[in-house]
Amino acid sequence: MVFYYHSTRSNIKQKILKSQKIKFSNFKTTKYVEWLLSKLVEKDELKDVPTSYPGSPSNARFMGEGLYCLESFEEAEQYYSQDGYEVVTLEMKNDFSLYKMDDKKNKLEILRTLHNDLSEFVESMDEESRKVWRVLLELLKQSLYEDYKNRPEMVGVMIHVLREVIPKEKYDVYSKSFYVKMKSQYMTYVLIRNKNAILKKN
Repeated sequence: MVFYYHSTRSNIKQKILKSQKIKFSNFKTTKYVEWLLSKLVEKDELKDVPTSYPGSPSNARFMGEGLYCLESFEEAEQYYSQDGYEVVTLEMKNDFSLYKMDDKKNKLEILRTLHNDLSEFVESMDEESRKVWRVLLELLKQSLYEDYKNRPEMVGVMIHVLREVIPKEKYDVYSKSFYVKMKSQYMTYVLIRNKNAILKKN
């Protein structure tokens, strides 16, 4: 059995346990990518990249939309320093699919996708669209080479590209390590994209 751990407010945990339903983040990656493309049209460069879209409930989540979890109960328990937070334990179904973005083979697969599939997709566009998508393509390549250290929100854009633009297998769960400033350490975030992959919430 595989378990992931989601930290949330105590009153929300009680609602989750009672209803066995859990809300995913309401940040819309599709809207963010559309806004990002419109800004790249204006700038045509790779600096001052926006991290949200108008009306967004927050800045871009590192891995896009979904349910954010950690791999250990202890990490989730200590994630928020203030009182009033508890951990929801999520038991996953046996057949759920997981894509590890830190895996070397997966990194090479993503790189090949950018150089081949996405490049081919971009070159098939009209001239105006091609220009801005080329900038986004370079931004994604640069972010991958840097392991997303300067622009962690590009992980969410990359997942969106792999799922929606150049459709690959749509995995139930994605994982990626990040340096978390408020904890002064690297932590592996787990993003659940498919609610049906969760068997039970405890």
